[in-house]
Amino acid sequence: MLGARTSRPHSARSALKLGATNFVQRKVLLIGSALLALMLLFPPWEYFDGDSCMRARDGYHFVLSPPPRENIKTVFAPYQPRFPAVVRIEVDRVRLLAQCLAIILACCGLAIALRTKRSVLKVVFSAGLFAISAIAFILGFSGVLKEDE
Repeated sequence: MLGARTSRPHSARSALKLGATNFVQRKVLLIGSALLALMLLFPPWEYFDGDSCMRARDGYHFVLSPPPRENIKTVFAPYQPRFPAVVRIEVDRVRLLAQCLAIILACCGLAIALRTKRSVLKVVFSAGLFAISAIAFILGFSGVLKEDE
């Protein structure tokens, strides 16, 4: 059976039928990956007062250096927590998730829209991804997702 052809194992790309990515699509995916890495390195932080269940945002800080505890009185102003030692400093996970979701959906939508072979279905799908990512982006940055504020 020296002359018999053996079938090659299918790669993941051919199994999923993703097709080749062009240069612009690779740029979009690379920029999206870099934005995701920056968002994970500098997440949004918030103070949480367990006594009054108040939350206050304190912006973006490096993941290994959370905001200082000295900011508690200025962040909660004009309200003052009764027990400042009980206030927790934590990553605002809801906002971080909304921002990551917005970036992922926007990059996927843009990568689909920038394909060389376009169909009406792909254009409509990418426009839907853009719309969902815009909503997630607005909700993530505006604070609508937090009911306490």
